Amino acid sequence: MTVDELPGSWVAARRALRLTAEGTATDPGPRIVHAEAVQGLLLLAAAVPAGAPPVPDVGAVERAAVLAPWMLRTLDVLATTSSRRAAATELAVHHSTVQARVLTAQRALGWELQDVAGLQRLQLALVLRRLHRTP
Repeated sequence: MTVDELPGSWVAARRALRLTAEGTATDPGPRIVHAEAVQGLLLLAAAVPAGAPPVPDVGAVERAAVLAPWMLRTLDVLATTSSRRAAATELAVHHSTVQARVLTAQRALGWELQDVAGLQRLQLALVLRRLHRTP
């Protein structure tokens, strides 16, 4: 990296920082995000100012979160694993428990989590939730 590239690297690092989470039950998600691994999300971070009013899907996630202490962690794991069984393993619960949680989450969110489109919508809502936080 050259000296001339440092300002751009700093901007990318600050945007990647906005995509991180505390890794807790109330703020699940990655604690470390490498800018070079999330180029498309950096564009989204540039377009969504910190503290901006959240979009409706973020509001749906926030409303769902108050229904159960497991909700946000379960949604995050569903959005980042390849299957319900993998989600069950990650959450250390039986796969039928994950299925029951999915049904509860779908009712709370107002959209399906059974297909790719629903999971992409969830992934985006979770990323936007992080971006909408105040700095």
